Amino acid sequence: MSKLLKVMAIALLFLVAYSQVPASIQVIPTYTLELEQDGKGTIAVVPRQTKFEENASVMLSATPADGWIFVGWTGRVGLKLWESQEPEVTIKMTGDAKAKAIFLEVEVAKYTLELEQDGKGTIAVVPHQRKFEENAFVALSATPADGWIFVGWTGRVGLKLWESQEPEVTIKMTGDAKAKAIFSPN
Repeated sequence: MSKLLKVMAIALLFLVAYSQVPASIQVIPTYTLELEQDGKGTIAVVPRQTKFEENASVMLSATPADGWIFVGWTGRVGLKLWESQEPEVTIKMTGDAKAKAIFLEVEVAKYTLELEQDGKGTIAVVPHQRKFEENAFVALSATPADGWIFVGWTGRVGLKLWESQEPEVTIKMTGDAKAKAIFSPN
């Protein structure tokens, strides 16, 4: 029993014993809300506290971090289990409660760029890498060696074929890609 309740009980006994005045005390139960999460994101609670009076309504809101999605809630209030796929839910505090927000990392597709050349020259790639996230833009630049000229590009991105006579091109990585720079003797 808490100290406050003991003091209140003693005061009540004193009043009843010595004054013969009827008295009543109403105790309103309070309950605790415990939060958990799987994955990366944030949970907001309104009102912003962890202890609530009986029957209080509490709004929970889940926001995923960048690169993550919100999947759902699981929890319990008292002995009653609940779940929801909505990012915002309201629970009624009829007992101690637990709520878990579940976030799932989004898999970002990575595509490979394969380079070839026919003849003598160099190919520059910006950014300088071979694997790219989906929808990334990649700049290609072809420079012929001495005594050679640049003729053009051929290639594909995913199943889409492309070609260009410009020495500098930009492609959008929507699938695995191939690019071939063609050089010819001058």
